[in-house]
Amino acid sequence: MARNKIVYSLLLLLLSMVTYAQVGTNSPFSRYGYGILNDNSPVIYKGMGGVGIGMRSNRAINPLQPASYTSIDSMTFMFDAAARVGWSRYRDASGVKNKGEGNLDYISLQLPIWKRHFGLSLGLLPFSSVGYDLTFADESIGQSAYKYTKRYSGEGGISQFYIGLAGNIANWVSLGFNFHYLFGDIGNGRQLTFQDSKISGMTRGSLMQVRAWKFRFGAQVFHEFEKHAFTVGAIYEYQKPMNNTYIELSETFLDTISVVRDGMVLPQVWGIGLSYVWDKRLTIGIDFEVQEWEKARFMPGTPYEIQFNQMNRYALGLEYRHNMMGQNYAERMSWRAGVSYKRSYIQSLPMQEWKASIGIGLPLRTVGTQFNISVEYIHRGAINSLRENGLQITFDAAIREMWFFKRKI
Repeated sequence: MARNKIVYSLLLLLLSMVTYAQVGTNSPFSRYGYGILNDNSPVIYKGMGGVGIGMRSNRAINPLQPASYTSIDSMTFMFDAAARVGWSRYRDASGVKNKGEGNLDYISLQLPIWKRHFGLSLGLLPFSSVGYDLTFADESIGQSAYKYTKRYSGEGGISQFYIGLAGNIANWVSLGFNFHYLFGDIGNGRQLTFQDSKISGMTRGSLMQVRAWKFRFGAQVFHEFEKHAFTVGAIYEYQKPMNNTYIELSETFLDTISVVRDGMVLPQVWGIGLSYVWDKRLTIGIDFEVQEWEKARFMPGTPYEIQFNQMNRYALGLEYRHNMMGQNYAERMSWRAGVSYKRSYIQSLPMQEWKASIGIGLPLRTVGTQFNISVEYIHRGAINSLRENGLQITFDAAIREMWFFKRKI
């Protein structure tokens, strides 16, 4: 029966890959490059500021850290599906705008391969999201009276399918890796309209198609004694070229101006994390991650070239659960909070992003399934006047069942 359940879950995952709609955004900061990059933390850790590199738990599927897959129980199968809704508010030349969004966030599953020595995970995650509609009005050419309005719009994003494997090489060391296949399309449009109807405007668009792959490697060292447990983790991705096509379209959106193939590079990524657990009640985690985008390329030597910055990410979070076996339901609930900070990888857009998050875990009484909700307040701001504030609510059903348990008659 366990084998049939695994097959059904794999079929559900494959069906989701076919029907998966790229998780969108309504952020004006998604205009450049690949858009808003996703941290790929599960909902449990989103409520803790997005930590994950040093996190190790049998209650969460954590693709951010492949080495964590060995934390799963030898008789347990896990499935996690999440969705999110959001609201953002920003101002441009057309006034204050309020935008809403909502979509599937991710799907993942995890199972043991051989006792507790090896763990396998696979799923579908967002890599980046694009969605914006900006207007700049009443601009003029020099000192002339020729006024015009510029409008920039775009949508799409890049998704990634991953499959990962982890193994314990000792009772206190775990090593793992993820293979990621990236796919998706990003469309951008630019429109110039003059107030004088006798002057023709201009409309152009571009389409970026991405088909690429990458590896992520992870390691964790962990130790538990009495009421204390420590985990130190690290991740690494090496720099590699992307397979892509960049198409520039003319005013009518019918004639192609130019087509550029390749010319994009994924950055080298590395990070470290630490977590501490006291009495299986209080968990504290901290992450530091570096994405070396300044060494990556985006259409070098072409009119579409974009310069990148190194992107650093910091995250701090905690969780408290009073008694996982308590008779009182509130004692079994998990309470989470966290903060994070990172700056934009786009050199021409010196944006900083701050997040403050809270979360809650709602366990079911008779099974291992837990419902998790995270609420994130997001502030993005640049040196210029552009500012964005928003709320993002993500919720999931993290199913954890003993499918491999053999009952004795």
